[in-house]
Order: sequence, then C-alpha cells, then structure tokens
Amino acid sequence: MTEELTTRAVFAKRAEQWNDKAPVFAAMCRAVAGEPELAACVDDGPVAGRPKHSPAWSRPQQLAGLVSRLLRTKASGHELTEYWGTLGGRLAADGSLADAFRDLARRYQTELAELAGVHSSARGNDPLVAVVLWPGIAWAASQASGPVALLELGSAAGTCLYPDRYGYRFGDRLLGGDRPLVLPIDWNGEKPGFLSASVDVAARIGLEYEPVRREDDDAVAWLRDCVLPDNTDELARVDGALSVMEPGGVDWRVGDYMETLPKALSEVPDGVTPIVFGAHTLCCAQERERLPRILAESGRDLVWVAKECSDHGLALVSDTASEYEVPEGTPKRVLLTAVRYRAGRALDGWVLGEPDQWNTSLAWAPRPFPPR
Repeated sequence: MTEELTTRAVFAKRAEQWNDKAPVFAAMCRAVAGEPELAACVDDGPVAGRPKHSPAWSRPQQLAGLVSRLLRTKASGHELTEYWGTLGGRLAADGSLADAFRDLARRYQTELAELAGVHSSARGNDPLVAVVLWPGIAWAASQASGPVALLELGSAAGTCLYPDRYGYRFGDRLLGGDRPLVLPIDWNGEKPGFLSASVDVAARIGLEYEPVRREDDDAVAWLRDCVLPDNTDELARVDGALSVMEPGGVDWRVGDYMETLPKALSEVPDGVTPIVFGAHTLCCAQERERLPRILAESGRDLVWVAKECSDHGLALVSDTASEYEVPEGTPKRVLLTAVRYRAGRALDGWVLGEPDQWNTSLAWAPRPFPPR
C-alpha cells in the first residue's frame, strides 16, 4: 500500500464512514486501525485480475467476509457470533466486541490467511440500487418499439439485471407487492405510468471482471458472507434477488467492460434495443471518457442509463455538468441520467432525477440537456 493507503488509515476511514449505519463493522475496523496486525491476512498484494486503482479500500469488507465465513465454519460458536447480525447475532456493538474480534483474529490467524488466499477480494451486489435504476430503465424501455437487451457495466452477481422481476414501493405507490423482493424508496415528484409497464427483456448481459455466477454455489456463498454483519436487510434483499435469478440466465462477458462492450453490443439482435446501464462504476473506470465513444461507434439505436456523480457520468457527455458542481469538501451530487443514441449519434439526454447515495430517496424531475 502507499503511505496514504496504510491498513491503519483505510480501516480508520471505514470506521468513520460506517459508524452510524454499521456499528459492528465499524467497531471491527476501529480495532484494526489500532492494531493493524489483526488484518495481516488482507494486508498485502493487489487484487488479482483487477485494475490497481485502490484495492486497499475493499479490504475491510473482505476481512468482514472472511470473519463471516470462519464464524459459519471452523469458528462456529465463537463469542463474536453474538454480534454478527447476518449470522443471527443480536448483541449491539460494545466494548467487548473488540476483545472478541481480537481473540478470533489471533486464534484463527492461519485459517484466515488460508481463506484470504481463496477469496482475494470482497464481493457485493445489493439489489437495492435497482429501485433507482428501474425508473431509468423503464423510461428507456418506453422509448423502444420492441424488446430490449439489458447490458450492465460492472454487474458483479447480476442482481440488477432482473429489475423487471422485482416489486417496488415508490413512496405510497406499491407495484408488484406479491413478488419475492419488494424494494422501497422515498419518492418525490410525479410518478409516471411507465413505472408499472411490462418490459420485454430479450437478453440480460453482465459485463464484469469476476462474475458471481448464480450456478456457482461457493461464489454465491462468498457474496453472502461479504454482506456487512449489521446489514441483515441487505442479506434478505440478496437472497430475494437470488430466488428470482435462474442459473445460466445471465450472458456474462468477462473482462474490462470498455473492451467487452463493443462485441456485446454488436451481438444484440436487430430489432432489440440495447439499454446499457450501471451505478457508480465509472468512478473507478480507467479512461472513462471512452464510454460515450464506444456507444456511438456501435452505430446502434440504444439508451445509456447511469446513476453516477455528475463529474463521472453527465460530464462525459454534456457541458451542463458544471451546473451540478458543489463546493469542495461537500458530497457530490448523484444524478440518474439517460442518453438516447440513434445510428451512432447522441440524440438527446435527460437528467431524470437525483437519488441519494444510499438508494433510499429519489427526486424525480426529468430535465433535458444537450449532449455533445
């Protein structure tokens, strides 16, 4: 790690960020920040097969996943389990939690290192983001004259490739309430009719370095292990999403999506409109400015839907991104945007709304912008 990305610094930052929303995870991170040797199993080496932008930032979640796996297996019955909500624990974070974690990390140091050799990176794919993406995808589908193909950038396990199979609660409006997974969001603004329209999905294409395939039981188990110990609701959402995903239902394109997207687009059949979408994937993408060119060079009629900070998404296609700038040191504004392409040209663009960073609220206020 660089000096800025020492174990102590990374875990201290995660403890600060998650103190309110995931206090058990935050307490574990504080313990490591005080004694970095407790995280020796995840301390060295880049994440295999991934860009070297900053794999260090995912190591706190990786460590939590390793602890979850250990508590489910060789360390079953350890006192730390009582704090691990995703394993049925009910104790709140307190002074004894750090002692329990230290005991586990020291007693099972060898086992943690062995697990880290197998599971070298954290995995996560909370389907809650679909509640923000679905309005954009449904809007895009309403612009198409036939079936659509969903292509997700950075698809992880592919849970967001099934947004048409989930139920939603948009404020006081419930859609598909009898489905295995219902995703709620505080909605501000008009509720358009296309939210409840049926979408004919002809293909589900996931673009990902290391896909978590539904049919791979160990990969799915690791995905579940990586849910933070406090986030029992997220684990229930992941399980709900997995229940509607059929094995082999995603057409995976493995590698850097900047490299795999052109071929994936070319293979979408004529008469099927590609909807390319993603959420907070461009922040870590190398050469993100290539994406609009790739979409245009495909020569396809398609729609690009993105949930990104304004400087990572909108700024790639429009000078209007400057209207969403914020003072330095304040959180960036997150935008749900859509750009329509016709025969290789960006036809028009829309800022559809502004979600919060936690996918709990969406201010829906479609506003056009001129694409470059």
